[in-house]
Amino acid sequence: MSRINAVIFGIVGGATLSTIAGWKIHYPVPVPPIEYSPDVRYLDPPQLSDDHVGQCIPCVRPGRSGGVRMDREEVGGKVVYHNYGHAGSGWSMAPGSSLHTVSLFESEPGVCSSTPVTVVGAGVVGLFTAARLVARGYRDVRIMYESDHDLASHKAGGLISLQYITEGQQDLREAGTSSFAFFSGLRRGEVSAGQLFGLDSRCGAVSSLCKAVSFFAMTPQAFEGFEEYMAKGWIRPPQKVTLQFGATGARHILYGIDGAMFVHVYEFYERLSAMLRTSPSVTWENTTLDTFATVPTCYIFNCTGVRARELAGDAAVSGMGGHLLTLQDQTPKDYIVYLGLTKEEKKMLGRSPHQFMYYFPKGEGLLGGTLVDGVTEDYVFESTEFDRILKDARDFFYGKDKKWEKKINCD
Repeated sequence: MSRINAVIFGIVGGATLSTIAGWKIHYPVPVPPIEYSPDVRYLDPPQLSDDHVGQCIPCVRPGRSGGVRMDREEVGGKVVYHNYGHAGSGWSMAPGSSLHTVSLFESEPGVCSSTPVTVVGAGVVGLFTAARLVARGYRDVRIMYESDHDLASHKAGGLISLQYITEGQQDLREAGTSSFAFFSGLRRGEVSAGQLFGLDSRCGAVSSLCKAVSFFAMTPQAFEGFEEYMAKGWIRPPQKVTLQFGATGARHILYGIDGAMFVHVYEFYERLSAMLRTSPSVTWENTTLDTFATVPTCYIFNCTGVRARELAGDAAVSGMGGHLLTLQDQTPKDYIVYLGLTKEEKKMLGRSPHQFMYYFPKGEGLLGGTLVDGVTEDYVFESTEFDRILKDARDFFYGKDKKWEKKINCD
């Protein structure tokens, strides 16, 4: 068994997460397979008129061609624990991957509660890492960051899935299942789940920020990030279901699962950040690093995302450009819809393999789609893609015969 497997299995420990520093978190209770009723499911569609469309938001996600990097490296007299390259699985991986890297740190000889340590990066992975260190009793934690607002962590849709984990990375998938178990435990109000990262009364009722939703898609292949969850019986396998959107909207036969885990990421991030900013054990330093040599501590957690390409000298790191449309003046729905096209449909329509549309119940509602590989942080996004996403959403929820006033203006 590899070192990472040993650590993760030490965390997972069978049907429950093993006791870590006196805390225990239970995995979701398995659910029996239930066939969908032949009756139609009536769902309230999102409001998609021009007045209900908010902002056009570009987003660069930190991808890596070799998959997530989660290991230890000695660099110029420093010990660096890398934790980056999560692409669209940052929230899905952050709890489990931070548990792993902190465990690597704690295996170093001579480490004690007064050992100074630095977390580089204030995205979701960096914050979970810092929170875990504080929860474990370390009193000298420094967070060095370029920005803590308008990050990819804020713009994530919120679906907890392993769809961006490269095939064969079973160790990382196991870290991902521990993350799913963590968020499930929070949703059920388990004290032990919050204690893993010090999420107590100072952080507010985080359980309300995690909920189970239905997830619908055109093909069973859309659920490829859920195999581990299904194998453990936490989520039912996808079944065909007929959806009717409103009394006069469109009707579709899709595949669906119940019990998908959704996290309100923006609110969660802000509460976690506020907790760490009030902790006497944490010092925040707003700076730009060019090298690990200038970090004042020997032990460093590298959670820098796209910046890892320069800072860690990792040419495998690249950005993934995403397009988001916020909705406004409405109540978010309790479901997620993902529309991916088959290869034949993409070829017929002349679309790239990464064009798609999804709806998330984030904020007052969120539309997204179209990933562009290999972009930099200054990538100029195509405004026509936002129009395309909105058109696909309108056609799906209301039918292609419904007429709309105009296109949106993202300039």
